[in-house]
Order: sequence, then C-alpha cells, then structure tokens
Amino acid sequence: MKDAILRSARLTLTLAGEVREGKKVYLADSTGGQTRVLLLDIERDAQTGWTYLAERQESRRRQLYVKGRRLTAANV
Repeated sequence: MKDAILRSARLTLTLAGEVREGKKVYLADSTGGQTRVLLLDIERDAQTGWTYLAERQESRRRQLYVKGRRLTAANV
C-alpha cells in the first residue's frame, strides 16, 4: 500500500511539473489516435498567472501571499 501511494504521488508531481512547463498530456490508442487528458486541479493551478500574488509550496494552507512579503492576500 505504501509503495502504491508513493508511486502515485511521484506520478502526480511529475505530471504537475510537465504541465507547469506548458506541456499537455495525451493518451494514445493502438491505432495511433490521441486523446487529450485534462488534469483539472493541476492545470488550473498552473494557469493562475498572478502578477503580485503567489502560492507558497511549503504552506499547508491553500491561500495566496503577496510576492516577496510574509503577508496573505486576505489581510490586504
């Protein structure tokens, strides 16, 4: 069970890194047809192009912070 969880976490992090670089994920069938896979949570996080706000990766809270400051967007 532990190995399965670690593998799925590793796969998710790898896919998230590829999406952040602007790549898209596709599945191919045996005939060569391709189907795009939508990774909703990962792609939504990668598309937020905030100018003055950033998410902190080390924080457990899913909130935005002012870039370069220890100030949450909610406090502004």
